[in-house]
Amino acid sequence: MNWKSIGLHALLLLAAGITCGIFEPHPGLADPKAMLFSYLLTQVALHVVYAGILAHLTFKAENHPVAHALLAVLLSQEAASLLLAILLSYMGTQSYVQPLPLLFLEYVMLLASLVVGTAAGARLRRRKRLQSGTGGRVASA
Repeated sequence: MNWKSIGLHALLLLAAGITCGIFEPHPGLADPKAMLFSYLLTQVALHVVYAGILAHLTFKAENHPVAHALLAVLLSQEAASLLLAILLSYMGTQSYVQPLPLLFLEYVMLLASLVVGTAAGARLRRRKRLQSGTGGRVASA
């Protein structure tokens, strides 16, 4: 396991999530249709960015690429949960509860990004090996 790469990609996932969270619409600022459209647009953009980061990690991982990607996602989500808990405790007793369907949608999107990103990274790695003449096998040293 390459923990340095896993940690770096987890930080990239966290930074992408925070950036999209900053630009996510605030409830009550617009009519419900515009807010839903903006929320879905933000989620699609986040899906593309997550899939790209995970594809890069899968492409670069020498051994166990799916495990690397899964660990990066889990580490990123745990760091995001920790940051949210710290921010909520700092802000006082006011608690923020996201509606369950939106939270479910975010986790489905994260799972889809994991599947799409790892599949794309594995396919790119396989294509590179075929073009390098090793026939899909790792060249021995």
